[in-house]
Amino acid sequence: MNLESELCRLKAENRHFDRANGGSVTDLVITCPECGTSYKADPKAIGPNGRTVRCANCQATWFVPAPDIIAKTKTPSGEMKTAAAEGAGQDMADAIALKDDLQSEEPALVTPLKAPKPDGRLQASEIQSSSSDGVKGADVMLRDQADAVRLKRRKRTIRLIWIITALLSLAAIVTAYLNRQEIVNRYPQAASLYQSLGLEVREGGLTIDPPTAKTTLIEGRPVIRIEGALRNLSKEPVDLPLIEMTLHDPSGAERVQWFVEPAQTRLSAQGRLPFVTEYADPPSDVISLRYRLVSP
Repeated sequence: MNLESELCRLKAENRHFDRANGGSVTDLVITCPECGTSYKADPKAIGPNGRTVRCANCQATWFVPAPDIIAKTKTPSGEMKTAAAEGAGQDMADAIALKDDLQSEEPALVTPLKAPKPDGRLQASEIQSSSSDGVKGADVMLRDQADAVRLKRRKRTIRLIWIITALLSLAAIVTAYLNRQEIVNRYPQAASLYQSLGLEVREGGLTIDPPTAKTTLIEGRPVIRIEGALRNLSKEPVDLPLIEMTLHDPSGAERVQWFVEPAQTRLSAQGRLPFVTEYADPPSDVISLRYRLVSP
């Protein structure tokens, strides 16, 4: 195909494109000489000297003359713009001379026309977009959408893992709190850990509420009256041991010792059993009371 016939074809295409759009337009309509795919191109991208372009469908390249030269060329029906008739031949010669100089340039990218085919669908080559317009191609958009879906799914999975981990940790903490005494009974070394957290636990499950001591006179004799209670911290009944009571002087030396036998031998799960004990004629220098559970 020579340049003159190419110019005539381009002129006819753009006249048809102009009429179809109801008036003058700024875009050119060009057709690939290899596969026949039609494109619209910005005249500014073609430039005043013409430009070599590449087909997005078959990758073929061809030279497109300047828009001014296309406008001055006669159509296939023999029409000619009279005002530009004298300069058309010289412009065509200039275009032929420029073609060889511009072959080494990087082919311009053009935008395919998105007119639907007779079956109402767009061909794959018609979906591609011009990189000069900053618009992503369909394949890039589909890949971005797939990446976005995968990222959203990954975030949802990570969030679900964190929620499950937090729930399992919370369940373990609640279980350790509610069954702390049973855990200490089975693992006595855990008592110090619970006590460091301010939780009351005792090896064996039994503990003594802090007793109160009062000194009274009964028939003119001094008597120390001590009131307290045994508590079972575990969820199972336990056998009750004896309670050892001791009185100490200011130096800490033990001055008096006696034992208290609970009113019953077994205490129910998480039960409480009060006790009262008295000691008559205590030494006058005792100032402190100590107590503990001992085997019979």
